[in-house]
Amino acid sequence: MRIKFRNFLGKYMIVLVLIGLMIFSGIVTPAFLKPRNILNIFWQTSYVGIIAIGITFVMIAGGIDLSVGSMLALLGAFAITTSNKLGNGVGPTLVSILLTYALASLLGLGMGILTTKGKIPAFITTLGGMAIYRSLVLNFANGGVYMSFSRTFSSFGMKFVAGCLCQ
Repeated sequence: MRIKFRNFLGKYMIVLVLIGLMIFSGIVTPAFLKPRNILNIFWQTSYVGIIAIGITFVMIAGGIDLSVGSMLALLGAFAITTSNKLGNGVGPTLVSILLTYALASLLGLGMGILTTKGKIPAFITTLGGMAIYRSLVLNFANGGVYMSFSRTFSSFGMKFVAGCLCQ
């Protein structure tokens, strides 16, 4: 019986700690466990989960990509900048998103070509990409922040269904 309990704790300790933290936070701040807050937490962390799924496939295949976070920052900055330059509305927002997808594809293709055709190890390629992307983001913002002035861009993907925030 004791071995089964240890195996259970070994497998599920992180889940138990998470549940404990949620219960503690719910007691200290009752608003924490409200559906709107839970949905807000999911919304704010959803992109990390999506990236984690992609990186999981990369790691299963035996690769590594250190530049993904910096690329995300660069693409976000690019999307906000193009959205601000193109203006408000559904059309400009869609063009901004399509241009961002195109840039993401080009950057990914460049990394892939450097790694496969250039025979540069993925660790080195993505480490260099990480530094380049992060420095570009900082340079274009002059060390500041990016803000979208487009209401359409800012609200893109945010919908309420039956009173609940759905993405």
